[in-house]
Amino acid sequence: MKRNFFLVLSALLLTAPVFSQDDNRPASVLSIQDDIAGLALGTSYNHAFDNRYEGVEGTPFMNKDWENGGIYLLSGKFYNNLKLKLDAYNNNLIFQTNDGKDILLDKSLLDYFILTNNDGTELRKFKVVRTPENPLGHYYQVLYDKDISLLLKYEKVYVKADYQKAINTNRRYDEFKTNKIWYIYKPGDQEPQKIKLNKREAKELFSGRSDVSNFISKNNLNMKSPEDWVELLTFISSN
Repeated sequence: MKRNFFLVLSALLLTAPVFSQDDNRPASVLSIQDDIAGLALGTSYNHAFDNRYEGVEGTPFMNKDWENGGIYLLSGKFYNNLKLKLDAYNNNLIFQTNDGKDILLDKSLLDYFILTNNDGTELRKFKVVRTPENPLGHYYQVLYDKDISLLLKYEKVYVKADYQKAINTNRRYDEFKTNKIWYIYKPGDQEPQKIKLNKREAKELFSGRSDVSNFISKNNLNMKSPEDWVELLTFISSN
């Protein structure tokens, strides 16, 4: 189905106060909305997408509901108080305007975005990681980000129904399945390195440091949780 996407990032101004590094004064939301409301033309992103996958189990989005958040641009500007959705299937970020239009953001201009509580407290941070293999970048959730980064990619897989094997697989409909893939990103790496959350992986990854194995044993870390990995990376970064 034909989809008309809004790629004009200036449409962000429809809903959000605007700040920059040189100007901390919010612009008037109402006057900005009046000025550029004419840019919101065509079919909304979410409407077209939902029609395309009507009847499919699951969702292409990380979460099906809109979440509060803010985006930070490479230019230094940021926009907050947005309604955001991460389309994990197509690796796109979308926000919703006050009048219900869904805007596809130009990823090439983004540094990262955050999801927040209603009071603005940061819950999760997602960074655009750009590499030689993927210069446009991919959205990764950031669990730790100092000398070494611990990243999480939400991968949505579209699985077609298998009617011939439906009795055995119980898959009588098309569906989206979610995979969580963990990565370590070290200085000098060309690409984030996929990892498994276990003790063996951690010891092999940092085999050049004898203190890593001792730290894991001393602190009874099984390395099967992101919290254990954050604790280990914090130790490595400070020693």
